[in-house]
Amino acid sequence: MTGPELVPFIKSIGYLGILISIILENGVILFFFMPSDSLLFTAGFLASQGILELGLVIVISFIGSVLGYMVGYWLGEKAGPAIRAGKAGKHIDEDMLNQAKQFYNRYASWALVVARFFPIRAFVSLLAGASEISYRTFMIYNVIGGAVWTVSLTLLGYYCSEFLAPDDLDKFFIVVFICFLVTVGAMMTFLHLRKAKIEKAKKAALTAENSAE
Repeated sequence: MTGPELVPFIKSIGYLGILISIILENGVILFFFMPSDSLLFTAGFLASQGILELGLVIVISFIGSVLGYMVGYWLGEKAGPAIRAGKAGKHIDEDMLNQAKQFYNRYASWALVVARFFPIRAFVSLLAGASEISYRTFMIYNVIGGAVWTVSLTLLGYYCSEFLAPDDLDKFFIVVFICFLVTVGAMMTFLHLRKAKIEKAKKAALTAENSAE
């Protein structure tokens, strides 16, 4: 669904439709194709035109994003044991499953926040439940990620309305999304290299200490 098509669509579904759309897209993998990013951006654009109320759009979108992730976590929590107990579970390596769980627990903050900006949102929340990560940890980053995602995209659409027409929404959003990908990629690369450098320094210090003994 393109930007120009989203304008009449959002007008027709209203606030309740926005809430339901975001819950489904964030929590049920069958609805991963729904354009929630574009929906938030366009809703912000419509708020700048006085068609929607900006504060209400942000609050409803935030609630929907948090509830959606909670639904995904619950589905993953229920489906995970069932899958492992069934025929498919025979093909699951428990060691690999434990490693995946440890990895997810370690990088849950990045996954739950950054994944909000990609069409894999529902998969991430589902995996969180299936991996049995701490619900408290999940909820903390669920709230943070939901707030960052909904507020940033809605405000972006709101403040960019001064120089955008409905027909320009798609092109502009694609440019912004590419810039976001580049920024996130650069940040993750920097953090990875920084961590590798610190670990290398620690190993060198430990080696020197052992040699001195």
